[in-house]
Amino acid sequence: MAASDTIQTFYSAFKDGDAARMASLYHDDAEFRDPAFGKLKGSEVKMMWKMLIERSQGNLEIDFTILEVTGSAALVKWEARYPFSQTNRSVHNKITARLT
Repeated sequence: MAASDTIQTFYSAFKDGDAARMASLYHDDAEFRDPAFGKLKGSEVKMMWKMLIERSQGNLEIDFTILEVTGSAALVKWEARYPFSQTNRSVHNKITARLT
């Protein structure tokens, strides 16, 4: 699968709340880094998406734009909107992700 197809499939699965499909696109030795979760490896990456989707209880809205794909690397701008589970306050995350 071409990188652009993989990215499209991944974020479409995210938008659909399909953590299993998202996880299936990760290599078993994948690494993930961000300020909220730090550095995750392998199955931790897959479990993070599952946890996030399960906690959203169907209240997660995802929008994304693929900004650039070069070889096996991509730059994606995505936004997530959801109520924070502990306070029910609205959250709007704006993220630019670099994927390889």
